[in-house]
Parts: sequence; structure tokens; C-alpha cells
Amino acid sequence: MPVTRPLVPTTDPTPAPADGIFKVKVKVTRNRRGEYNVESSHMVGHTVSIIGHIPDNKLRSQATRFSGHAIEMVMSYCPDISCVMWQDAIAAEILARLTLQESHEATEATVVSSAYLAMGNALYKLQPIAHTRTSAAMKALRARVTNQSKAEAARIVADANTNAAAIVAQATARLAEANHVLHTNRNAPLPPPAWAAGYPLMYRTHDGVGKWCVGLNFNFYITKFEARLIEANPAYPANLRAPRNLIHKKSWNAQRTGTVTIPKVPVLMWLPLASNGNYHINALFMDISSPELPHVSHGSACMSLSTTITAATSVRQLEELRDRIAFVLQTVEIYSLYVPASAWDERICKFCPPALLEHLKHGWDRRRAEIMALPADAESRTDTNAADSETWAA
Repeated sequence: MPVTRPLVPTTDPTPAPADGIFKVKVKVTRNRRGEYNVESSHMVGHTVSIIGHIPDNKLRSQATRFSGHAIEMVMSYCPDISCVMWQDAIAAEILARLTLQESHEATEATVVSSAYLAMGNALYKLQPIAHTRTSAAMKALRARVTNQSKAEAARIVADANTNAAAIVAQATARLAEANHVLHTNRNAPLPPPAWAAGYPLMYRTHDGVGKWCVGLNFNFYITKFEARLIEANPAYPANLRAPRNLIHKKSWNAQRTGTVTIPKVPVLMWLPLASNGNYHINALFMDISSPELPHVSHGSACMSLSTTITAATSVRQLEELRDRIAFVLQTVEIYSLYVPASAWDERICKFCPPALLEHLKHGWDRRRAEIMALPADAESRTDTNAADSETWAA
């Protein structure tokens, strides 16, 4: 059955006619014994490729099992397929091979073939005059297209980076502005507690946090000075039931001038309060107009306070807290001074016995032994290991 296709580059041994059209002839016959005979103007090709053109899904699915057989033998295995269908499949495979055959140059027959160009109402005949190789031209064209693509890609990336940088800069500026507003609002002073209207008030910022400070006015005085030292028990290990270590404690009463006590010192102490009334006892600090106390400086304090008041939210709680602080400060623990004795105000020094004050000005660490050797108003040694304190005679 003749099938025609336009002339294509080919290495098939069958010559092409002068008119530029392939004439593919295929004839398939079957004799009475069921044997097939194939006649073709071109090479028949591979069996599997031919089977791919048969409109029979079942046969195509089994094509691989016939890969090593001749096409005539495969035909004998499939008597249900007509000779016409085999002719069409063989012709289609031949034309597909000719069309897909690799070739970079046109044949001379193609070069000398003319073409027609219709433009408007006129028809022009195009006649080739020479044969040229297109490999160099195609290579140059591909290089040009590639370079243009690279340049366009670089431009797109640069624009994207520029836009991204602008977006990041804008976002950074907005973030800085938001942080500034947040910082301003956070540090904005809240209204002072209404219940403390009759007390001195001061707003203070510490470590980036602002708090209202309530002033505590009271008359400061000292009742005694106390020193503690842990020392080995001389009765151990001779008496294994005796405690291993003892707390050696001494105390000196405050200085007196005859029968008259030293005048009390009026002071102003500030207590920072949170918005809910909570406080930290070591956040106490003295007003600049008041002298520093042995355990409270102009910036902070170092002391412990035994009280059930965890927050000051009323005048009664504040007054009770003030009285408790004033009472605790009456005892000076000279082994843990926060403000050294050399920096005490003269009014504070008057409370201390002269001999004790002389050693304290050199520091507890340097004069520990000398201080513990001074005569004291009270002295005791307490077992550090006993569950209940036990006083041992000196």
C-alpha cells in the first residue's frame, strides 16, 4: 500500500525520486498454509517498533516477547490481524524512521528544490542557489540567546536583591520605631499609689524598670553591736558527744554618755514598690540628705527581715514594715557590714564603743581576732550541729 510523506534527510539506501516525495511501498500476503510474505521498497525495521503501530492493546503489551523474532513469524502467531493492518504498521514504522533519522545537512535534492511564498495577492518562487552549513550559525545563535538569558537572569536577581534590601530596611526602621514606642510606654511613670498620698514619693528607674519609691521617716539609733565567729570546740574529740564546732558570739551595748543615751538620728529611707505593692528588702536606699547606715547605703541595702508583710498596699502595712525595718537596724552585725565603719557618719560613730570602733575602722577581716578578744557585755558559744541551740560556758 503506497504511503507518501515530504522528502526528509535519510541514509536509507532507497533513492528519493526527483519530485521530492517518498513513495513507500509495502505488500503483505498470506498463502493457504498460513505463511506470510512481506515485500517493501525500504528496510522493514525492528519487529517491536512495527508492533507499536498495531491498534491492538493486547498485542502491544506483549511486544517485548517478540523482540527476537522476525516479523513474518510474529504474523503467524497473530492470525486475527489482517494483512492490511500489517502493511499500514510496517509503512508507518518506515516513515517514522526516515523522519527521525539524524542528519545535520540537507541533501542536494533538497537544496535544489524550489519553494513558494505567498505574500498579499502575489505568489513568489524561491529558488536556492547554494548549499551552506548551518552549524556555525546555529551555534552563534544559541550563544547569543544564552548570553541574553544570563544577562536577563542577572538583572532579575539584582532587582530582587535591591527590592529585598529595601523591604528589610523598611522593616528594620519600623521595628526600631515600635521598640522605641514600647520602651517609652514601658518607662512611662504609672500613677503613684493613692493610699501613699501622705508620704514622700519619688519615681526612680533602675535597670530599665521604673518604680515609685515611698519615703520612710524614722529616728535611727543602735542598741548593740554583735559579732559571730565559728571556731572549733576544745572539748572535741576528747568527748565525742560534744559538738564539733561552736558559734562564738559576742555583743557590745551601744555607747552612752553618762546616764544619757546618744541622740537618735532622723533619717529618710526610700522603699521601691512594684505596681502591685511587692518590694525587695535589699532595694532599700538612704536619701542623699541622710547618712548611710551600717547596713543601708545610698544605693541599696544588705539585710534580712522576718515579717509576714510581702506587699505594702495600705498605710497600716507600710507603717508596720517601717517599724520592723527600724527595729532590725538597731542591731549592727559587725561581721557583715555593708557600709564600712571608716565611712560612717560622725553621728553613727557615737553609738559605737571607742575600742570597738578603732578596730572596726581597720575592717573585720583584718581585726577579727582583736575584736573577739575585746571584753564584751555578753558572750556565748552555741552548738552548730545540734538541732536545738545549746549555750556552752566560755
